[in-house]
Amino acid sequence: MYCACALASALKYSIDHGPRIIGGEVAGEGSAPYQVSLRTKEGNHFCGGSILNKRWVVTAAHCLEPEILDSVYVGSNHLDRKGRYYDVERYIIHEKYIGELNNFYADIGLIKLDEDLEFNDKVKPIKIHENTIQGGEGLRATGWGRLGAGRPIPNKLQELQTFALSDKDCTVKTGLVPKSQLCVFRASEKGVCFGDSGGPLAINGELVGVTSFIMGTCGGGHPDVFGRVLDFKPWIDSHMANDGA
Repeated sequence: MYCACALASALKYSIDHGPRIIGGEVAGEGSAPYQVSLRTKEGNHFCGGSILNKRWVVTAAHCLEPEILDSVYVGSNHLDRKGRYYDVERYIIHEKYIGELNNFYADIGLIKLDEDLEFNDKVKPIKIHENTIQGGEGLRATGWGRLGAGRPIPNKLQELQTFALSDKDCTVKTGLVPKSQLCVFRASEKGVCFGDSGGPLAINGELVGVTSFIMGTCGGGHPDVFGRVLDFKPWIDSHMANDGA
């Protein structure tokens, strides 16, 4: 039996000179221009997200449940400088999301900003990948989550190269029967952690997943679980079209 733990975390960032986020490394400046940081009223980072277009950001539903979202920070790999804040007009949580009771199925949500983003080299939308990911494919996760259990969140964006598991392997390793979810695994002491929730999982610069939850502890040797964005593309497109994409 594993503990399924969502990864939202309202935390003050802190510069850390030790090992990078669960075996990852510092991301190159501007290498993930679609990545955003969700902030509380106090300015604390608590989740990630991905830019879909000038007004919309996709994230995890559980990031929106606590109702602490105040603004979205874009345009910098650093949490404390060179970026810009945008206020939130409204957000939408998937109607079928009920959290851990349903293994975090439909853990996806949308954020509408109150003004258009200004695109540049460090602020760009990401396209949703239109092919189903197969086991063994290489993927890239990014975020400002904790550098390890009980450790601080970093000031600089982190990245991790990881690999998709087949649904069969995911079930064998976790007992989870994936429903619009994707398991990934690299090795023990490598993976996402608290504060990475809602952030992107990408392949060749296209969006594959939204960081959802971990099995057990951060980097504990179990797969990390992401929502498959492609499965929710009709839902995303419908809401953006009906509310002004």
